[in-house]
Amino acid sequence: MVSIIVPVYNREHLIIPTLESVLGQTFNDWVCYLIDDRSTDNSEKIILDFIKRDQRFFFIKRPKNRNKGASTCRNIGLEQVKTEYIQFLDSDDIISKNKLDDQIQLLNKAGEYDLAISKWGFFNSNYDLFSNLEVYKAFNSIPNFLNALTKSKGYLPIHSYLIPKKIINISGGWNEHLTLNDDGEFITRVLVNCKKIHFANEAIAWYRRPTASNLSNSFDTISFQKAIHSL
Repeated sequence: MVSIIVPVYNREHLIIPTLESVLGQTFNDWVCYLIDDRSTDNSEKIILDFIKRDQRFFFIKRPKNRNKGASTCRNIGLEQVKTEYIQFLDSDDIISKNKLDDQIQLLNKAGEYDLAISKWGFFNSNYDLFSNLEVYKAFNSIPNFLNALTKSKGYLPIHSYLIPKKIINISGGWNEHLTLNDDGEFITRVLVNCKKIHFANEAIAWYRRPTASNLSNSFDTISFQKAIHSL
C-alpha cells in the first residue's frame, strides 16, 4: 500500500537509523526503494548488508546516464511504484514507528485526492518536537493550510507528508534541475492538486538537526539565486 522512497548519497554514518525507522513501522504493507546516487563511501555495502534482513527493501543505483541529484533519485523511485501511497524519506532522517499506520488510517477514510501530515521536530543527540504549531490540524482548504504554514515556521519537512500516488501523477515528479528548495517546489505542485489535508496527531517526522555545512544553510550568492529560481 505504501512505497517509501529514500535517495542516498554518502550516508555510511547516518543511514542505519533511517533504515531502522522504516523496519520498525507498525504498519507492515510497505516497500522501500533506496536509490543510491553513486555514493563514493561505504553506503552501498552498509545498505546491502542491512536489507538482507527484509525482502521489502530494494536497492537501486542511479544509472550513469541519469542526472545526478536527490530529485533524480526520487524520480527513479517513483518509476518503480505500484502502490497507492508515497512516503518520501531522506537518508539522514527518521519517522516514528506509528507514522504510516496513523496516516493510512486517516487516508483510508478520506477522498482520493487528500493527503496526510504529521508533527515534526529536530533530532540528533536529543529530540526536540515542535508543539502547538498552527498547522497541526486538518484542513478543508489548501489556502488556509498555506496561511497556517506561514505561522508555523513556514515549513513542514517532506517526510511529514503521506501522499497518494494519484496526486503525484497529476502534479508531476521532482524537478531534476533544481539544486535548492526542490522539496518546496515539489510539494507546492502537490498541494495545488490536493483537496483536503488530514492530520495524524501522534505521528512524527524527525528531521536531523542541520549543521553549518548543510546545503539548506548556505547563504552565498549562488545558493540565493538557486532559491529564487525554485520560487
